[in-house]
Amino acid sequence: MEILMNQSLLLVLLSSAALPLLAVIALLLRRNLFEGKLKIAFLFIGLGLLVFTVFATFNEHAEDLGWTDLLVAAITALITLFILSRFNHGHAHDKELEGAKGIVVSEAFHSLIDGAVIGATYLVSPLLGYAATLGIIIHELPKIIGTLTVFRGLGLSIRKSIVYGMAAQIGSPISAILVYMLGKQIDHEQLHALEIASIASLGAIVLWIIWLEIGFHRRHPDSHEGHSH
Repeated sequence: MEILMNQSLLLVLLSSAALPLLAVIALLLRRNLFEGKLKIAFLFIGLGLLVFTVFATFNEHAEDLGWTDLLVAAITALITLFILSRFNHGHAHDKELEGAKGIVVSEAFHSLIDGAVIGATYLVSPLLGYAATLGIIIHELPKIIGTLTVFRGLGLSIRKSIVYGMAAQIGSPISAILVYMLGKQIDHEQLHALEIASIASLGAIVLWIIWLEIGFHRRHPDSHEGHSH
């Protein structure tokens, strides 16, 4: 029984660790893709994927959204924008890097949900755990690719993009192991509130980065290097 428990725990860990390990996709985003106009294009492709993720998440929960959820989302987004604008006093480039760190934090909280689902499904059966893991990977892949592309577009090295990308998904293995070891069912209301708050924060950060990019290129219309500022 103990051996079976250890094997199941290992499967939960491997499954939930798949999300952080997807950060190696950054290896495909080679340096020569992020020069001149292409750098700007890829940055906005990444931001577009994140916008799609935010929209898709809210659309997915449209029937369950109430005024309380909308209020939580609005307050979270406003707090996020306040923190970004109030505590960043450097050049635009420094502010954009702070925005990248903000993406890591908001996605790390969001990944807690994915891990909790994986851990809970493994409590039912390994087969259900496999299916849930595959479904979550497919569901989260556009967001992860978008995140990594934004990191590279903001000037982060491939190594730092991988580190940031793994940190953005670190909540998955943590919550998966905790849920599985505690053997508890998911509190859907709490996870729903966390998902709404984290995705609203991510949306605010994406808008912040877009605003900085537009502002910079309006001030420097002849610049195509993206982040030499």
